[in-house]
Amino acid sequence: MTIEIPGYGGSILYIDLSMKSSKKVTLDPELIRKFIGGRGFGSKLLYDLVDPDAPPLAPQQPLIFATGPLADLALSASRLNIMAKSPMTGIHGDSNVGGLFAMEMKRAGYDAIVFRGASNKPTYIWIQDDSVEFRDATHLWGKTVMEATDELIREVGDREAHVACIGPAGETCS
Repeated sequence: MTIEIPGYGGSILYIDLSMKSSKKVTLDPELIRKFIGGRGFGSKLLYDLVDPDAPPLAPQQPLIFATGPLADLALSASRLNIMAKSPMTGIHGDSNVGGLFAMEMKRAGYDAIVFRGASNKPTYIWIQDDSVEFRDATHLWGKTVMEATDELIREVGDREAHVACIGPAGETCS
């Protein structure tokens, strides 16, 4: 069940890469009231989920994608906040990007996606509304962001799909 509050998708998607599992959780209206969305949601989730004793890049540490209530209302407001325990400082780290991913995430019904775990091989996640699939990404390893994006759009057969991905530099983080 999702909630229907204007400006919100109504749920948080939790993804465990180690187990290749996902869980959709209804967004708590109290979270909306206290933290609004985007960076507020991400900060609260990070505070609740981070393991303060584990290194920043440990598999149990969350990587959080969060959108705000204005995403999908205006292109200039469709921002995606990405948050994690910072490897540089060991505390809250975040960044945000524009583009259409936040809008599509919201249209799929998600205000936040929380990634945890580590896959034993390159994996991409295909999300289409309530469907979440874990797919082999070995063939994408080493490709630039543009090459990987083009390949994924061809592979899923949806020219309207939007991609969030890293390039070769991000593949070497450990």
